[in-house]
Amino acid sequence: MQTRILWLAFVPLTLSGCFSGSDSSAQPDPMARYSQQTLNWQACNADTIQFDSPETTQQAIDELGERLQCAMMTVPMDYNDINKADLLIAVSRTRAATPSQRMGSLFFNPGGPGGDGLAFGAKFGQLWQGANPDNPIGQQLKMLNDRFDLIGFSPRGTGSSTHFTCSGNERWKPTSTHTDNEQNTQNLLYNAELIARTCLKNPMARYINTENTVRDMDLLRQLLGDDQLNYFGYSYGTWLGSWYASRFPQHTGRMLLDSNMNFTTTFDEAMIRNAAGRQRLIDDYWAPFAAEHHEDFLLGDTVDAVRNVFPNLSIAMQDALSDQIGAVIGRSQAALSNLHSLRTAQVLDRMMLQNPDIELNLLREQVETTEFFPNADTNIKAKDFAKRLIDQLDNRPPPSINLRAADGTNTAVTCNDTPTQPDPLFWINLGQQQLRDFLFSGNKVAQQPCLYWGGPSVSKPDINAANTTQAGLLMLHSEYDPLTPIEGAKAAFSKLTHARFITVNNEFQHGLFPYGTECVDLAVTRYLIDGVLPDALMQTCEGKGWAAIVQNDSTTENTASARTMSANSSRTNVPSSEIYLDPERAQKLLNSIKTQIGSNTLTHVQ
Repeated sequence: MQTRILWLAFVPLTLSGCFSGSDSSAQPDPMARYSQQTLNWQACNADTIQFDSPETTQQAIDELGERLQCAMMTVPMDYNDINKADLLIAVSRTRAATPSQRMGSLFFNPGGPGGDGLAFGAKFGQLWQGANPDNPIGQQLKMLNDRFDLIGFSPRGTGSSTHFTCSGNERWKPTSTHTDNEQNTQNLLYNAELIARTCLKNPMARYINTENTVRDMDLLRQLLGDDQLNYFGYSYGTWLGSWYASRFPQHTGRMLLDSNMNFTTTFDEAMIRNAAGRQRLIDDYWAPFAAEHHEDFLLGDTVDAVRNVFPNLSIAMQDALSDQIGAVIGRSQAALSNLHSLRTAQVLDRMMLQNPDIELNLLREQVETTEFFPNADTNIKAKDFAKRLIDQLDNRPPPSINLRAADGTNTAVTCNDTPTQPDPLFWINLGQQQLRDFLFSGNKVAQQPCLYWGGPSVSKPDINAANTTQAGLLMLHSEYDPLTPIEGAKAAFSKLTHARFITVNNEFQHGLFPYGTECVDLAVTRYLIDGVLPDALMQTCEGKGWAAIVQNDSTTENTASARTMSANSSRTNVPSSEIYLDPERAQKLLNSIKTQIGSNTLTHVQ
């Protein structure tokens, strides 16, 4: 029987018993018991640092061996009053593969707010240790693996750190995000107030914010013995990284900000753009491709026909489908299945309209004999998706409120970081406008818990301080990013004087690096390894387009037009499979990494 090593223990902390120098009036450092703690690095527990499954977790632990270590760090709940309480922050370290060449630590954050990054450094360690040193990109990626300790952590409130959850006996009120009537609006506002009221019962509520998280990061930097904090953040991770650079510019090293929020404004402004980004992706990127390949997706052979599929669904089906697709809309590896899902919803909706009184159990039976697609493999997956939609359409009593740690943290950070528009009418009107202009997202924005939060608990640092960092900032963004639209990213860049911006055209992936083209990856690795920013303030790289999506998606390999999809959709060559020694394994790891980016479930920001 295998013995598991628990790493949740940490070395007891003590206050220093003596003062430096001969001045007897010197006061002890109140932060000493935090800044002088020793992290008790141990082998990671497979039950705590969780990957996609127990099997992939154990595989990572076995492959990384002694390089992978875990520890717990003690931090004050409130840095302004350290006597209130302590929290525990879970940390992982994948040590530099070549210790003699170590350049420091590289911190990772997958976004959110509420995303758990504990396993992130280890995932990149797995990926990069399999890079091919004989390939230009592979050589640079392997160098990152050789020279940096890769640091993952669960931000306060999430993952294996002290949890922040919001739960109670009160039930949600039923809502529709595609209905515009007074009762539905009042239910959205009621649920928003219920979220805020329930979360604020938790004593941690006011202390789950970006300010405290960057202070946790800086404390960890000190305990690791690094003068500079090197950082790689996706999505909300760009908000977190820019906040750190503004609060601690003297300790900011090289900082890659990928798929950027407008981190120079409020959460309100950053979040409001998202509905437009989602709609643009569907209308301007997905629809032309689906129309061109009508024989595969059956959504219509014109762009307008494809665009009209969602508006012509019943309201109940719009609600269900937007929830299902919205959760994965920023992942390029889900693009083809999302188009298949749109067609599946269309067929299922017609079945229900033809027999509006059908019992759901009978509808499930009919799904089994329905041909959604002529391709057998695609049709099996369509049936499974149709059953998920039916489950969501099943009108059961709304459950009691129970926000998991990721969602509770999302709410707290969003409401604690910056002020919100205090007038409910603003959010009601905005929801109605977005329902008209950006139907896919509907009026979700009207459910805004920050209305009832009581205002922010911290003050955002001046972004101008980030312009004084020694290495500057590097921003990376895709043209059609649906979760953090490029307009917001460019607005943030316009406030920076010591930064560079790389746009990847013909791409919508939320979370780009490592991307797999020399234009992107060599520019990024040159910055992270050598500290050299691109020469041009703004640089454009050509995206891989639909060709790479088709090539990497097994659901299309047996379809009639798979080869023509790839040939007709490519604006650039698909990057060489020689970047990694085992391309198939590397693609699985990349999919795992990019599936986690911005994976929170609430609508405030992703």
